[in-house]
Amino acid sequence: MKAISLLIISAFLFSLGTGVLAQETELPSPGLTPDSPFYFLEIIAEGIGTFFTFGDLKKAERHATLAAERLAEAQAVVEKGKPELAEKTLQRYENQLNNSIARAKKAQAKGQNTEQVMARVGKATSVHLEILAEVYEKVPEQAKPAIENAMKASVKGHEKAVEALKAQNALGDVPEAVSLPTKVPQEARERIQRKVQQELGIEKVLESFES
Repeated sequence: MKAISLLIISAFLFSLGTGVLAQETELPSPGLTPDSPFYFLEIIAEGIGTFFTFGDLKKAERHATLAAERLAEAQAVVEKGKPELAEKTLQRYENQLNNSIARAKKAQAKGQNTEQVMARVGKATSVHLEILAEVYEKVPEQAKPAIENAMKASVKGHEKAVEALKAQNALGDVPEAVSLPTKVPQEARERIQRKVQQELGIEKVLESFES
């Protein structure tokens, strides 16, 4: 029990330092991956780290960092020939990316400057799509829906980041639009884009009712 506690504390301290690394590289080192018996300790430690990250803006940055880590882990297990482990990891990627956008929107509503985190999401998601396309080619058919969902989350995240940046006249060098890589079959690309537009449309309707 004591050993497990020490491992959690060590993983927690390590997780606090990942933010700087993630800002310097497009995709961080995966570290522990889902095939490790100690992976659950990393998830617990990250949860603790997120709990002790205060403020919507800081949480938005942290969720963006963790999204990149989940994608790196998914890529790593696919490279190891364990695509079945990538599916849940990619669901976590989606959750972290969505949480990052949601926290950034809360911060923006409070009058905080979200240009940095939105620019980070906008740039990162365009890179994430390329990585997801590479993963898509390597997984069996039964794993492809999980990759498509992750691509959908990336496209939505990019569009929301661009929308927020344009509203602040701060688009800078963030690409205004992203295209799904051509290595993804056209039928899949069309399916993903259709779902993106449907979900964004529904979200805008819901937001109009709330405002």
